[in-house]
Amino acid sequence: MKYPATQDTLAPLRRALEPFVVRDRHTPPGKVGYTIHSIYFDTPGFDAYHQKVNGLQHRYKVRLRGYNEGADDAPVVLEIKRKNDRIVSKARAWALHRDLDTLLATGDVERYALGDDRAKEDMCRFLYRIRRHGLRPVVLTRYEREAYFGRFNNDLRITLDSSLCSRAFPGATELFGRQPVVRARRDTVVEVKHYGASPSWLKSIVSDFGLRRASFSKYCNCLDDHDLPRRSSGQTSP
Repeated sequence: MKYPATQDTLAPLRRALEPFVVRDRHTPPGKVGYTIHSIYFDTPGFDAYHQKVNGLQHRYKVRLRGYNEGADDAPVVLEIKRKNDRIVSKARAWALHRDLDTLLATGDVERYALGDDRAKEDMCRFLYRIRRHGLRPVVLTRYEREAYFGRFNNDLRITLDSSLCSRAFPGATELFGRQPVVRARRDTVVEVKHYGASPSWLKSIVSDFGLRRASFSKYCNCLDDHDLPRRSSGQTSP
C-alpha cells in the first residue's frame, strides 16, 4: 500500500512510528536512512511506462540499482521486477560497478556475475530482456529511504521515500555519476507491506496524518517530469 505524502510530514510521522518499529539493519550507523540510485530501461516507445499507466496486470520493469555513494568496487543489482496480477516477484543478480560497462557490452556472465548459478541465470535473463526487446536506459532516479520493520511483527515493513529526483537518458554506467537535476513534483511516498490485517496503531497513524492510499510509480512520475512519453509520441505539452 502506497501513500503519497509531503516532505514536511516526515519528521512528525517518524516520531509517531518510533514506538512501534525498529530500523532496518542495512541503515548506515548514525544515519536515518540510505540513498537509492536506479537506472530504468525501456523500449523506444516506452512500453513499460504505458503498461503501468494503462493498468496492465502482467508487466515488468528492468533496472539497475545501487546504494549510497557508490564506488568502483560497489555491488550493484541488475533486476527484473515482474507483476502478475497482485503477485510481485524479482529476478536479481549482482555485479561490481566497475564491471558494468564490460558486462553489458560482452554479456560475460561467468566472469562478472557475483553469486551462485541462480544469480547467473537471473543475470542472463536481465541481459536477454535488454537485447531481445531493444531496451535502453531512459531515466536515472535517486531518493532517500528510511526503512523500518514492526517492533512486534517482523512481517510488517514500512518505508519512507523522499527527495525523489531524476535525470533523463543516463549512460548505463552512470548509476553513481552525474547527479539528477529534476526534482519530482511528487517526491515523497510512504509504503506499507504486511501480511494479514493492518495493526490498529498503524490505522490510527494513517488517519491522523490524513494519508490516502494511491498508486505511485517513481518511474512513471519521473518520466512525466521530463515529459518523455509525450515527446516520444510527437505530442507537445499543452
